[in-house]
Amino acid sequence: MKQFAKREDQGLLSFGKKANYGVGGLIYMLLANGIGQLAVWYNVIFKVDALVVGSILLLPRLWDAITDPLMGHISDNTRSRWGRRRPYILIGGILSGIFFSAMLLPPQSLSENGLNIYLLVTSVLFFTAFTVFTVSYNALGLEMSTDYHERSRVMAFRAYFYSFGTLIAFWGLWFATRSFFPTPIIGLNVTGILFGLIAVLATCYVFFTSREQEDIQKQDKIGIIDAVKFTFTSRPFLILTVALVVFDLGLLIYLQLISYVNIYYVFGGDIAAGAVLGGLSATSFGVLKLFYVPMISKVGTRIGKEKTFGFGLISGGLGMILTWFFYTPNYPYLQLALGFLYAFSFPTFEIFPQAIMADVCDLDEMEHGSRREGMFGASMGFATKLAMSASPFIVGVILTFIGFDQNFTVQPDDVIFQMRIFQVVIPAILITAAGILIFAIKLPESKVREVRAILEKRHAQQQTIN
Repeated sequence: MKQFAKREDQGLLSFGKKANYGVGGLIYMLLANGIGQLAVWYNVIFKVDALVVGSILLLPRLWDAITDPLMGHISDNTRSRWGRRRPYILIGGILSGIFFSAMLLPPQSLSENGLNIYLLVTSVLFFTAFTVFTVSYNALGLEMSTDYHERSRVMAFRAYFYSFGTLIAFWGLWFATRSFFPTPIIGLNVTGILFGLIAVLATCYVFFTSREQEDIQKQDKIGIIDAVKFTFTSRPFLILTVALVVFDLGLLIYLQLISYVNIYYVFGGDIAAGAVLGGLSATSFGVLKLFYVPMISKVGTRIGKEKTFGFGLISGGLGMILTWFFYTPNYPYLQLALGFLYAFSFPTFEIFPQAIMADVCDLDEMEHGSRREGMFGASMGFATKLAMSASPFIVGVILTFIGFDQNFTVQPDDVIFQMRIFQVVIPAILITAAGILIFAIKLPESKVREVRAILEKRHAQQQTIN
C-alpha cells in the first residue's frame, strides 16, 4: 500500500511544492509575451513590415503540428531517474532562453531578406525548444495533485509567477529605448540577452526543486496512435481547447494593437513614451493580480472552475469596449484604471484551464486505463502557440489593411481611427465568445469526485494484486 499512498495522498501539497512549480510560469509568460511583443519590436525598431513578421512567426506552427504531439508522447513514455518531465523541462527551458535571445541578436550586416530568413530560422529553433519545455511543464502541473480544488491552487501559484514574467516582457521596449544605449537596436540586443538569461536561471531552479510522482512511471507505455485518438475524442478537452485558442487570439491581438494605439494615438508617435505607459499598465495589472488571485481561487472553490472561468472571460471581453474611452491622449494615464477589471478577469485564464485539464485526465484514465498528461499538455500547448503565432499575422493583416506605415512617426487620422476600431471590436468578440464556450464543458465537481473515487478504488485493487 506504500506506493498507493504516494499517489492518492498527493491531494494537498505544501507551500514550497506549489511555489517551486509556479516559478516555471515566469519562464512561460516571459517568453510567450516576449513573442507577442517581438512582432512590435521588429516592426518599430528593425522597421520590418508587420505582415512579413507575422507571416514568418506563423510558419513554425506547421512544424509544431508534428513536434507537439510527438513531444507529448515522448514525455508520457519516458522512464528515467529524474522522472518523465523534469529532463525535458531543463533541456527545453535552457534552449528556449538561448534561442529567444538569438531572435533579438540578428547580425547588423544582414539585408532585409537576410533579416527575414534569420528570424524564420531562429523562430523555428525557438518554438521547437519551447515545445519541449511547455509540454513537459504543463504535464507536470496536471499530475501534481489528485484533489479537485488543490489543482486550482497549484495553478494559482503559477499565476503569481505569470505576473512577473508579464511585467518583465512589457518593460522590454522601454528598456531597449533608454538613452544609455547608442541605438534602440543595441538596446533590443541587450534586452534579448537578459530575457534569455532569466529563462535559463529560472529553468534550473524548477528542475532542481521540483519532484515527480514515482509510481506513475510504472504504468504501461502508450502507443502514439491510440494516445492521439483518445485525446481528440474527449468532448470536454475539445471544447476547452477551442475556447483557449479563441481567447488567446483575442488577448494577443489586443496586447499588440494596444501598443500601437499607445504609441501612435495616445502619444502621437513617441515610441519611448508609449513604451513607458505600456510597462506601467503591465505593472499595475501585475500588482493588482497579486491581491486578486487568492480571491479568484476561492471563488472557484465556491461556484466551480467552469463558472468562474467563463464569467471571468466574459467580463474581460466586455471590458475591452472600455478601452475606447480609457485610452485617450487627453488623459493618458486613465488607462491604468482598467487594471482593476482585468486583474480579476484574466487571471481566471491562468488558473482554471489546466485545473480543468487535470480533471479531464482523470476522466480519460477512467475510460482508457492510462494517464496521458503529456499528450493533453502538448495539445494545449499547441493551441496556445497557434494563437501566439497567428496573432502577429492577423495584426499584420490589420495594419496593412488600414494603411499603417512603420516609417511614419505620425500616422494619418483615418489610420488611427481604424486601428482603434479593430483594437476594440475583434478582442471583445473573441474573448466574450471564449467565455460562453466554457459553460459547455459540463464537468462539475460532483462528476470529477465520482471519477476520482472510481480511480482510487481501481488503484487499490491493483496494489492488492501486485
